[in-house]
Amino acid sequence: MLISLDKKDKAEMHLEKYLAKNPNDKLVAEQLNALKNNTFGQQQGSWIVKRLLINSVNGDMCAVPYEDGIVFASSREDGKSKTQDWTSKPYLSLWFSKGKENNFCTPVLLELADKSKYNDGPVSFSSDGNEMYITRNYEENGKIVRDQNRIVRLKILSATKVNGKFDAFKEFKYNNKTYSCAIHLFLKMATNFTLPVICPVEKAAWIFGSATE
Repeated sequence: MLISLDKKDKAEMHLEKYLAKNPNDKLVAEQLNALKNNTFGQQQGSWIVKRLLINSVNGDMCAVPYEDGIVFASSREDGKSKTQDWTSKPYLSLWFSKGKENNFCTPVLLELADKSKYNDGPVSFSSDGNEMYITRNYEENGKIVRDQNRIVRLKILSATKVNGKFDAFKEFKYNNKTYSCAIHLFLKMATNFTLPVICPVEKAAWIFGSATE
């Protein structure tokens, strides 16, 4: 994230702090060295990018492993009936597609007991797949909520799988209508935790927030 925001110095600082506590992490050491030599992301064979056939003509994003496939957010036409003003495309809905690598089945809507007319996603799942954390827009009485600056803020909810459907939605304790909270997907650089999922209770979850204080 810091690199994408052209904050290379801060990225190096955080990687150095991490290495001070985890000196045997060779992957992070290589990335730090690449940053210092201005070769980050340029290593031959580091990335293999393929376009999935399940992509739509609209936005498809933030895919995460779930059961025997992936769940992703999409503004495809078969999802929400309500459209966003600034894109004229449907609000994001969550889709599940069974498969792996570049072979995936036709996506189907993920079953949610608590439905929203507005954006669903990104999401992340507990390691057993029975708990979901979802990013949504603030809304009241079926209408979007804006702050004093007319900005639509984001919030996080958790849900538990009940009879194959995610239910019992609960608000994240740090949600606040004056700033946004959202799930940040990541690949943790550790051998014992390589999937973009919410960590177990004894570990920390990565959350994005826009609070200024």
